[in-house]
Amino acid sequence: VDLRYERKLGPASSFRQAFTFGYDLTGFDGGGVSDMLFATRSELRYAWTPRTTVRAGLDASIDHIESTLDELAQGEGGFELPIDLSPRFDFAVGAYADAVVKVDDRLEVTPGVRADFYASDGKEGGTAWAVEPRLSAVLRVKPWLRLVQAHGFASQRPSFFLPGPGFAPNLGGGLQRSFQTSAGVEADLPLDVEAKVVFFRSAFFDMTD
Repeated sequence: VDLRYERKLGPASSFRQAFTFGYDLTGFDGGGVSDMLFATRSELRYAWTPRTTVRAGLDASIDHIESTLDELAQGEGGFELPIDLSPRFDFAVGAYADAVVKVDDRLEVTPGVRADFYASDGKEGGTAWAVEPRLSAVLRVKPWLRLVQAHGFASQRPSFFLPGPGFAPNLGGGLQRSFQTSAGVEADLPLDVEAKVVFFRSAFFDMTD
């Protein structure tokens, strides 16, 4: 369930506030794992100059994990799964900012950065953080033809090969990280049709699943 509130603060600025509630359940014979989520997002946009628009935001989430599968934490022969199935709270807080800068009538550049902090109060718990710079650009070659580029880092929590709620390794091993880059062409065609071709490549580090 997602609720959003948007408001213009003036001729050059606007504000958005959102709240999200969700519930996930993965069931097995004899038990299951559930995740109750509450999240909030805030974003402010401000047209600083006719050529520069600044955007900044803050988001936070809390997940309450409950499980009746603690007995599965030990497999045959004492094999231990690399996940915490105990009841716990997982927390995440992130902040971001970027600026859409129209250098001239042909070139638009958007530098930005995001920072995230993660924590868990499970049996093994842990904390982790990440800082992720990003940069994108649009070059108008012709009135109807544009070249686009985007580069940036991204991070996320460790994940398990079973993508169910609550099935996640602890934060002690760090976050999964990636460097993502893309390049493409956009063209305005007749009949108000826009065509787009994008090539992308991603490099992944410290994968856990």
